[in-house]
Amino acid sequence: MDDIRPPRGNYGSSTPNGYGRPTTSAPQSNQNVEQPTPVTTQQPSQDGNGSNYNLRVAKKSGKKSKIIIILLIILTLAASAFAAWEYMELKDLQSEVNELQVENKRLNERVYSLNYDNRDLNQKIELLTSENESLKELNQSLIDACGNACTTVIP
Repeated sequence: MDDIRPPRGNYGSSTPNGYGRPTTSAPQSNQNVEQPTPVTTQQPSQDGNGSNYNLRVAKKSGKKSKIIIILLIILTLAASAFAAWEYMELKDLQSEVNELQVENKRLNERVYSLNYDNRDLNQKIELLTSENESLKELNQSLIDACGNACTTVIP
C-alpha cells in the first residue's frame, strides 16, 4: 500500500511522505524540539520524484517560449531570404525592362522611318503614274498621226 499515493497538488505535499495535511506547530516550552518547516509552493517535493507541479509548469512554459522564439527566428530568416530573392528578381527584371525600352525606342524610330519612306514612295508612285499616263497619251497621238505606216507600233 505504500506505493499508492493520492495526486499531488497544492494540498498535502509538505509532509515528509506526501500524505495528509501539513503538521502545524503548537507553542511548546521545550526548545530541543525541532519546529516543522512552513508550507511553501516553491519548495521541491521531498519524496525524491523531482520538482513539484509549479516547477514543471514553469519548465514546460519555458520550453514553449523557446520553441516559439526559435520558430519566430526561423520565420524571420525565411522572410528575409524571400525578400532578398524578390529584390534580386526585381533588379534583374528592371535591367530587362531597360533593355526592352531601348529596343522599343529603336523599333519606333524604324517604324517612323518606314512610314516616312512609305509616304515618299507613295508620292513617287503617283508621280510615275501621272508620267506613265502622259506617255500613253503621247503614244496614242503618235499612232493617230502616223496612220497605216505606224501599225507596227505597239500600243
